[in-house]
Amino acid sequence: MTDKQSWMIVGALLFALALTARADHASQKKTAGPSDRPQLTLFRDFQRNGQPCPFCPEMATIPAGQFFMGSLPGEGHNDEQGPEGRPIAVYIPPGLAFSVGEITRAEFAAYQSAQPRKSGSERCSGLVNGEFNLHAGDGWHSPGFDQGETHPVVCVSWETARDYTVWLSTITGQHYRLPSEAEWEYAALAHSSYRYWWGDAMLPDRVNCRHEWCDTRYPATAPSRSFRSNPFGLHDMLGNVWEWTADCYLAQAYQSHTAYPAPVSGVQECKRVIRGGSWAENYWSLRGTNREGWKPDTPLNDIGFRVVRVGQKLPL
Repeated sequence: MTDKQSWMIVGALLFALALTARADHASQKKTAGPSDRPQLTLFRDFQRNGQPCPFCPEMATIPAGQFFMGSLPGEGHNDEQGPEGRPIAVYIPPGLAFSVGEITRAEFAAYQSAQPRKSGSERCSGLVNGEFNLHAGDGWHSPGFDQGETHPVVCVSWETARDYTVWLSTITGQHYRLPSEAEWEYAALAHSSYRYWWGDAMLPDRVNCRHEWCDTRYPATAPSRSFRSNPFGLHDMLGNVWEWTADCYLAQAYQSHTAYPAPVSGVQECKRVIRGGSWAENYWSLRGTNREGWKPDTPLNDIGFRVVRVGQKLPL
């Protein structure tokens, strides 16, 4: 027997085991119970010079773990959300922290002030009074609707969101970046195997979206942390604004998502994955497994972002 044949047999056995585990996963849905709710560690980094950093986002450490990435059979609206019947096991290692909320206008303003040449106004498209408008806003400071400093920043391109993480890394001396979509899905569902981190039914006190079952107090974005956090201590992972991730959007990406980290392409000319749904979407778009792709140089007034910090020296 050749080495290639041996590896094929091992691969087939592992795939069969994964199928069995996936079947159990589908038939025994669960939300995070007491044993799944980690001891939360929240922190805010200091600046590299040792001074406090009030404009740095508050972070929450994320427990390591394995999960099945993708829609359960019958729940994805196409094969891009996990070809049905194929398990996609992903391991998230230690050393990962997520910003507790989406990056706010106040947090982004600090970057804009420090990097005016890189963070100039980006005209954006989106909904205004219920109608799509190619020129909905004149940039993050004027997205086409009223926002306060604690609202999530929108009308920022993927490139600008990435540049923000580079700036944040520079001023803190830590490693910040956009999350991979595998990291994002793991953190959003927080050990839940339902559509949302709390279950399959939409509950109006959980998210900001557009539907009779959603909370419609806000005409557009809601202030950060207006809704309860998930078991990982993260707010607004679902709803409020779509969130940029690091990954290129590939229709059949899940065929290769078999290990951590999820592949992040170095190709610049590609759509980037956005996750989580927004204030302008219905409840079905807010499923934790839903994924869409958008042009990295084209801001929308319902796309924002959050950041992750990686490294072994996270506060405990």
